[in-house]
Amino acid sequence: MSVSDSSRLVAATWLYDEYSLFYQEFLKILDLAKIAFEKRDFTSSVRVSARRLSLYSASIIDVSERLKQAYPEIHDDEEQWREVESHYSELVRGEYAEDIGRAYLHSLRRKIYRGEWRAADYSFAEMISSSNQFLSKVVLSFELGGSLGEDVVGEILRIPGFTRGFADLEDDTQRIVQRVADNISRSSRKDHQLIRVEMINAGFYRNRGAYLVGRLIFDNDRFVPLVIALLNDESGIYVDAVLTSETYAHNIFSSTLANFHVTSTYYHEVCALLKTIMPRRPLGLHYSTIGYNHLGKVAVMSELESELVDSEAGLETAVGSP
Repeated sequence: MSVSDSSRLVAATWLYDEYSLFYQEFLKILDLAKIAFEKRDFTSSVRVSARRLSLYSASIIDVSERLKQAYPEIHDDEEQWREVESHYSELVRGEYAEDIGRAYLHSLRRKIYRGEWRAADYSFAEMISSSNQFLSKVVLSFELGGSLGEDVVGEILRIPGFTRGFADLEDDTQRIVQRVADNISRSSRKDHQLIRVEMINAGFYRNRGAYLVGRLIFDNDRFVPLVIALLNDESGIYVDAVLTSETYAHNIFSSTLANFHVTSTYYHEVCALLKTIMPRRPLGLHYSTIGYNHLGKVAVMSELESELVDSEAGLETAVGSP
């Protein structure tokens, strides 16, 4: 016997509440990573990383089991699930993280009905794009008069809002200014003036380190990465490295390393800026590098589809037995 439509709405609301609890904890982990860095609590840093990696699948498994107990009719009837899915989609519609909410529901469906991958799972790929509406909240812009000065560097180092002080802020500031000037003088940009620096308004945390990430913009509208690596020892926080090379940026953001925890909820805009300083890296890898693995998969599928359409090429059958 089919459950009533009102029961399906109740089920959809319950699933939305469970997704919301998952996402709230997901975001909380970002702040915990910052706290672990400030306190030099490296055991907690590893622990929160492990928790973030397992959080999604653990939530999917738990919710699917409880759905079976609370709504056995829906659990056993995929047709009724489609109605629940329709109600749920209305609840999540318009949220910034709507794409994550829909990915969560698709994962639940596959877990419950043991379904195979379907192209429809990626029908929300068009949501993955940055918006000018949020860029001002993600990017801090500093106008320059030809070079990077200590006053601007001081503002940049204050972006994370650390509760722990720097061991020697003045020395770090001077060394950053000098390193950036030296790097530019040895690069193809040496004949151009710096006009602006744009920084992501967040800290990037991984293992024992923290990073500030942005780009240096020149008067010919070209730009290079600016990555400031920070460590924290007994004497306080200090600058460990300053990188202005796309190659080194690629190394820092390598997919073979652990994910970054980025203290910004505007993940689309963060990835859009990362793409500008590492343009040869697929957008999907940028999402995965900052811990949004499911959206990374969606972005990869979207990029593959775009390449096939643009090239007008077809898929070829792989060599071997089917």
